[in-house]
Amino acid sequence: MEVMDALSEKDFAVTVYELDFSPNRSADFLENKKALNQTDVELLTVQSPDDLPDIVNGIIVDAVFGSGLSRPADGLPAACIKKVNKANAVRVAIDIPSGMFAEDNDGNTGAIFRAHITLAFQMPKLAFFFAENADYTGEVRILPIGLSEAFTEKADTPYFLVSQETARHIRKPRNPFSHKGTYGHSCIVAGSSGQIGAAVLAGKSCLKSGSGLVTLRVPKCGYNIVQTLLPEAMCKPDESEEYLKSDMDYTPFTAIGIGPGIGTETETRFMLEELIRTEDIPVVLDADALNIMVEFDYIKRKLTKGSILTPHPGEFKRLFGDHPPCKRLNLIKQFTAETGCYLVYKDHYTFTVTPEGRVYFNTTGNPGMATGGSGDVLTGVITGLYAQGYTAREACILGVYLHGSAGDIAVNEEFSHESLTAGNLIDYINKAWLMV
Repeated sequence: MEVMDALSEKDFAVTVYELDFSPNRSADFLENKKALNQTDVELLTVQSPDDLPDIVNGIIVDAVFGSGLSRPADGLPAACIKKVNKANAVRVAIDIPSGMFAEDNDGNTGAIFRAHITLAFQMPKLAFFFAENADYTGEVRILPIGLSEAFTEKADTPYFLVSQETARHIRKPRNPFSHKGTYGHSCIVAGSSGQIGAAVLAGKSCLKSGSGLVTLRVPKCGYNIVQTLLPEAMCKPDESEEYLKSDMDYTPFTAIGIGPGIGTETETRFMLEELIRTEDIPVVLDADALNIMVEFDYIKRKLTKGSILTPHPGEFKRLFGDHPPCKRLNLIKQFTAETGCYLVYKDHYTFTVTPEGRVYFNTTGNPGMATGGSGDVLTGVITGLYAQGYTAREACILGVYLHGSAGDIAVNEEFSHESLTAGNLIDYINKAWLMV
């Protein structure tokens, strides 16, 4: 009612349509209806979708159902929702699009309001974080309504939002008497013929994350490229010219990132298997390391506890199958609990799942980051943080935040979404750090 009254006060021509589909009315509904009747806003009753006008170039505010809906919308509400979804108008949902469940919509077969903007109260709903629901939520804006922060912080939940404050709390101040050895030694295992750029991106972002020492393991064809473009890093070339195949001594390293651009050659697969089988150092696995695991599933069962997987939706689908959002999330929780690993699911709201079943949704990033090499940059950042002594949970949460923040700063200061590249992201990691 307050929304309608506010629109009316701003000289909008406002009409409220009450859907007459149930004799039951809550006390809050009756109180708001009484208040509305004391204003000049017109209130009309709808008993058929034909009672709704064809709205053109106006604003449709949806407040049919709230977040407590427990069954799919049907009957009159469903018919009305379907009609207004076709209207040539701006559609705004209050708290949650009517017909949507707040969490699991995997079996929701009812009509759902398609909002351009959703004005959510105090906290977003779990359903808002899944790409499959984006056509219904549109742009989500969170409106504070005065709930106690102390109360919400004590609420028992496995779901968390990663904010600037979260990142600032994780960041570790540097000791003035520290040296390069204090901040770990990262090893980036990456690249193959034609894909040495992936190794360079991961290596450079690893350096920008603060890793004290960085070594790149690349095939011979990448040696001169790495030495030229990354003078701050060391390079240990494989004996193979075009792809990685040989084992090496990984004991000097405190964290290993593997996968960007390595390809899926049989000998590369053997190299990956040997690394995982013999080393007790947690690894960060991305890109082709994950693609190799698709064909050789047993590698997943040999991962060292604390290892981190960073699939995008396509890689996840190949690894675990195609599942609707909540089933996918539950599958990730099961995997992390059974293996002791961490999984970073890369999406618009990239989220990290821990072995304890906690889920951390990131709040930084933008569509410009949907570009080749962006994932390689994230692998480097997380590996570098892990090498410095951040826990796996901290490396994932802070790494994803810094990665997205670098993209946001780049777009706000210089680049369009279309022109942003992975190399630009690396250039802005410094500013992302300065804002934490």
